[in-house]
Amino acid sequence: MKKSDIVKVDEQNTQIVKKVKFPLGVKLAIIIGLVVLISLGTVTFLNSYFSGRDVRRTAEESNLSVNYRCAKMAENEILRMRNSAFQLLGLMNSIGNSSLELTRQSQVSFYERNGDVASINILGLGDIENRNVNIPNEQFFIENKIDPSLMQTFFLQNTETVMRSCAGETVAANPSPIFGVPAITIFFPYKENGLDQTCAITFSLEAISEVLDIDTVNTTFLVNDSSALLFHPDTERVLRGETMESHPLVTYMKGSVQNGTERKQVQFEDDVQVEEGKPAEKQKFLGAYSRIDTGDIGVYTTVPLDYVLEGVVDTMHKNIYITLLVFFISTMVILLVMMRFVPKTRN
Repeated sequence: MKKSDIVKVDEQNTQIVKKVKFPLGVKLAIIIGLVVLISLGTVTFLNSYFSGRDVRRTAEESNLSVNYRCAKMAENEILRMRNSAFQLLGLMNSIGNSSLELTRQSQVSFYERNGDVASINILGLGDIENRNVNIPNEQFFIENKIDPSLMQTFFLQNTETVMRSCAGETVAANPSPIFGVPAITIFFPYKENGLDQTCAITFSLEAISEVLDIDTVNTTFLVNDSSALLFHPDTERVLRGETMESHPLVTYMKGSVQNGTERKQVQFEDDVQVEEGKPAEKQKFLGAYSRIDTGDIGVYTTVPLDYVLEGVVDTMHKNIYITLLVFFISTMVILLVMMRFVPKTRN
């Protein structure tokens, strides 16, 4: 071959090399790496999506189950209080004025078995200031340092509630702000000798908290028909006499009941104070709802959605890290193989 021909071939090879920006091995490594990345990324996404959906469905069922169980236990506790109080009143009526000592003993025996009951009062229309029957648990007032006259103050502040109960409604109210201790009062319609009256049973929230304070991440609280907070794990909110009228879950559920489209579970957002001194942050929750017919009490149970999906999100992050690691390793292996076995192009 002539020297001029060799020079032409070298010039052609040089031009070809200049046109090729990346060697064949690099291109092949990038293509295979992208295939691996897209494949693993797709698997990670689909796995996270379906796992998240299953976990959320399980959390919804669990939250609804906790809500239903709490509502049932709270209702049973309220009915137990009512039945016990009505038995005492029935016994007192049967004794009458024949034996004041026997009446006194029956009251003492009742409060020995029901120490969380603060007072039983029979009230009639227009007779709030001169109660027909007043059966206080003196030991309860002494132990909690409560002035018994505060019962009178509470009834006077809830005249409308007394009237509603005398008219046949069972109504729940929150006396905690007046007493300074967590308590609840249920007004039961009570007819005696043809009189429309109400039997007001006031008892400590310890009786309710024992059945509702479940050691889970779920939070259960009770609200009456006027959206007043009756029970909450954070007792300070009950003592302040908070209203839940603007709470997203309460607003939504009451709206669905009024529209005839009552739902038992919903996702909602609420402001949460994460750190003191910083603005509240929006967080998503799953909320479940049940109603206690006795007293028309709403039972609400919430659980943070972030907590529900925490495991799924953590697994997704790990899968992403593994995907990137596999992409890097596979790319480097292919490059090394190509460098080892593919001949280099001469300049």
